[in-house]
Amino acid sequence: MFLSQATYKRIEQLCIEKQFRSINSLCNAAGVAQSTVYNLTDGSTHNPSSLLILRLCRTLNITLSEFYSSELFLELEDD
Repeated sequence: MFLSQATYKRIEQLCIEKQFRSINSLCNAAGVAQSTVYNLTDGSTHNPSSLLILRLCRTLNITLSEFYSSELFLELEDD
C-alpha cells in the first residue's frame, strides 16, 4: 500500500471512531480543503503534508503519534 492510500484509509477509520459524519465534515471542522484529502485517493497527492495531518489530528483530538500508530503504516511501498 502507498503512503497516500494508507493516510486516506486512516482518515476514514478515524472519522468513524470519532463519529464524524463524513470526511467532508472533518475537513470543514479542520479548515482544510476537501479536495486536498480526496486527492490522496486518486493519486494527485502522493505525499500528504505534515501540516495537513496535524490539522486533522487537532480536530480529531489525537496526536500525530496516534494517527500513525495504525498497522496501515507498517509496510508501505514507495509512491
